Amino acid sequence: MTAEISIMNKQGIVLAADSAVTLSQSNGSQKAYNSANKLFTLGHKHSVGIMIYGNAEFMGVHWEIIIKEFRRTIGRSELRNLEEYSGKFVEFIHNQEFLNNSEVCSAEIFNLIRRLLNAILQRSENQVNQSISHNHTISEIELKEILLNIIRRDNSTLEQERVIFEFTKEEFKLHFFEHIKRLIDSNVFIGEYVKEIYDPFFDLAYLAVISRNNLSSPSGVVIAGYGREDIFPSNICFEFEFRRDGKVKFFEKERNQISQFSNASISPFAQGDMILTVLRGADPFYDSKIMTLIKDNGKLGEADKSSLLQELSDFQRLNFIDPILQTTSILPVDELAVMADTLVNLTSFKRHFTNSVETVGGPIDVLVITKGDGPVWVKRKQYFDIRDNIDFKLRKAVMYHDNGNYEHGI
Repeated sequence: MTAEISIMNKQGIVLAADSAVTLSQSNGSQKAYNSANKLFTLGHKHSVGIMIYGNAEFMGVHWEIIIKEFRRTIGRSELRNLEEYSGKFVEFIHNQEFLNNSEVCSAEIFNLIRRLLNAILQRSENQVNQSISHNHTISEIELKEILLNIIRRDNSTLEQERVIFEFTKEEFKLHFFEHIKRLIDSNVFIGEYVKEIYDPFFDLAYLAVISRNNLSSPSGVVIAGYGREDIFPSNICFEFEFRRDGKVKFFEKERNQISQFSNASISPFAQGDMILTVLRGADPFYDSKIMTLIKDNGKLGEADKSSLLQELSDFQRLNFIDPILQTTSILPVDELAVMADTLVNLTSFKRHFTNSVETVGGPIDVLVITKGDGPVWVKRKQYFDIRDNIDFKLRKAVMYHDNGNYEHGI
């Protein structure tokens, strides 16, 4: 996991990312390292930065390799706006042959189906344990009905989600139905009734594969900065899952734009709980609990609930969000860099002093991009001492400019 942030005003944009990467081992344990690169530029000819979060690989290839290949292919011609940069990047992901691996794609889909079944079994187990605690014995047919009810509810929910991947049901059945049957047979123990689970779960698995859901393990990619004709900065965030036969399962998660009427933007990505705590004046989980308590309060009418929630929202915006955004809108870019560094470091601080794996930490990379100066590194780690690697600088020197100055492929 990671903590990242994008802060923008009319003067420029700052991107900051930590360096922690968490690796899951075969025995179920986790190990965190503080050496990952998650923030990149497209070179000095392009006023664009790219941040990654979530899954460090796409189709078995590290995102660092993918981004640097994109940087190589895009060349030195600056594009008109950030929209064109994001479009070129998505097109690149669709077209690169080294990302076309059917085995890796099948493994990604298998893992999604497995997580889906495990989630259903966990929820059914909770219902069974609740019944057992009331001295009620669960028969196989009752367990079958519990599973089918959960599958039907999830099916109804996923049917309302936006389809983001083209995959016909017939093709999905051809490649995955037998796998689904074997998976159910080895995990669901309800005797002869198990066959009644096959088709309903298959339908649910198909919807999970083609639609957005919270069981996937996507990679987040934030593209931010300026195109040639952009006066103000912007950012666009995509989440990618897998690619099959030249088609990519991805969606645009959010975009933020500075304009004459929008003076500042603060956007956390991945683990943004501490950043949102500072911005909103309360931890997001605490916020959510308050909202739930109000919505579930049987003593309040719907009008009263709505009024109370609106009052809390207005209070939060007036006293916390708006003052920070107003200050952010007038900060010079060096102060924006300090702000971004501090907010990411707060998340690392919390993870360090809580009872969990330190999924945020290590050196924080900070990149400033302005219309006049382009990308400028304020903080950037290296796994080696650049003074001892002159040949590295020579290898990365792309070519001499017309005026004799060389550029580094950073």
